[in-house]
Amino acid sequence: TALDYARQGLEIVAEGGWQRDYGLTLALHEVTIQLLGVCGDWEGFKTLVQAVLQEVTEPLDLVNIYQFRIQFETSKNNLGEALKLGKNFLNQLGLVLPSSPSDLEIDLEISALQTLLQDRNIQDLKDLPPMNDRQKISILEILTSLIPGAYVSGSPLFNLLVTLSVRYSIQYGNIVASSFAYACYGLMVCNRLQNFEQGRAFGDLALTIAAQPEYKVVRPKVYHVVTTFISQRTQHIHDGLDRLQEAYSIGLEVGNLEFSGYAYQHFCWSMFCLGHPLATLAKEINH
Repeated sequence: TALDYARQGLEIVAEGGWQRDYGLTLALHEVTIQLLGVCGDWEGFKTLVQAVLQEVTEPLDLVNIYQFRIQFETSKNNLGEALKLGKNFLNQLGLVLPSSPSDLEIDLEISALQTLLQDRNIQDLKDLPPMNDRQKISILEILTSLIPGAYVSGSPLFNLLVTLSVRYSIQYGNIVASSFAYACYGLMVCNRLQNFEQGRAFGDLALTIAAQPEYKVVRPKVYHVVTTFISQRTQHIHDGLDRLQEAYSIGLEVGNLEFSGYAYQHFCWSMFCLGHPLATLAKEINH
């Protein structure tokens, strides 16, 4: 299996690997930690994370590790711990988030972003240059990794995380995580601002960006958010079934079990709402 190969790689570089080839050793630890999480080996996951934290002190080299840790805590439903981890690490990267942002703070951030968007065609944001500042990229990746846990927990940080993620993308350029940020902003605009036209425009933007070959890894997240929270406001839920199935399949392929599960859950709910017989739905779920 992939995990076996990763472990073999770690064994090969084990003694003195950090001194001989720091980059390769870090990369092998990262992929092994990710695979341990996907396979549900939580003890192995935590042990290897601690081993990396003892060797690596540069925050920019720990971004992937902290993304895995945040995803791990979120998947275990330790949402408060996931948010705490992310906020503390963002401090190390130079971005300080409030513990519990007030409505005024959130509204001011949204207003600043809406001013930034003024007179811009939202679809044109797909043509923004790629972000190339490593620190900004790291901040954006951590911001977006915190969004699912903030949403599920009902934290007021959700709106702030989403707004900051979109602002960073517009000001400094797009990365893979930007398409997820745009999708979540579409959701937020629909819910908080009741601006369904702009919300759909951001959903369409996210789908356009995610359709690019190099963005496949983020499609499960984008497809789920757009189909579940945006498209259903203006389209029949039947129209989103194929996209939810695709989100499920791609999620399994790229190792995003979290959003693969979310997508399939909503697919089953949609089938139920469309009046499919429970016996048929049960077969679909078991399959």
